[in-house]
Amino acid sequence: MSSPESAPERILDAAGRLFSERGFSETSIQRLADEAGVNRALIFYYFHSKEELYRRLVEEMCQAVDQEFAQAALPNSDPEARLRAWVTALCVGMSRHRGVLRILLREAVGPGHARLPVGQYLEGAEGPLREILAEGMATGVFRGLDPAMTAISLMGVVMTFVRRGFAYGQEFPAEVVAEHVLSLTLEGLRSPASAAP
Repeated sequence: MSSPESAPERILDAAGRLFSERGFSETSIQRLADEAGVNRALIFYYFHSKEELYRRLVEEMCQAVDQEFAQAALPNSDPEARLRAWVTALCVGMSRHRGVLRILLREAVGPGHARLPVGQYLEGAEGPLREILAEGMATGVFRGLDPAMTAISLMGVVMTFVRRGFAYGQEFPAEVVAEHVLSLTLEGLRSPASAAP
């Protein structure tokens, strides 16, 4: 039998649901307390402010996503296999962690209520991707493109699928998106020498 969640865990779970559904401004401390089944004073006891709770929630969510990406980027195979694993982890991770995506997208285009370092989170996601691309380019597996621009382009394609799901309800299975993005990307990335049979 699993142990019951502690009060901080219940508060973080409630915050994840409410902040992703309603946004920072539209989520009141009282609503958070009601959703978590705690007294509102307990929220201030554990987190001191709504902004701190928001930051802590996003940091924990981002760490969970980063761990998945880090496993996919391990240098245990050739760059193309690592790229396949990383893009699949990205697509599956985005479909699994929709709450953090909604929060980060709002924070990136909105007023930045909690001053989240969105650029730092994006850098954490793009860094391993750039390394995979740079290695593939250095070894001649991929064409000599700019790794940073290529990483941004690849992330942009995936984010377009994510945005369509959020905005229009037009969702595709994560594995289907990953395979489509990889097909499209690898055709443009493979160097002529590595593409030869």
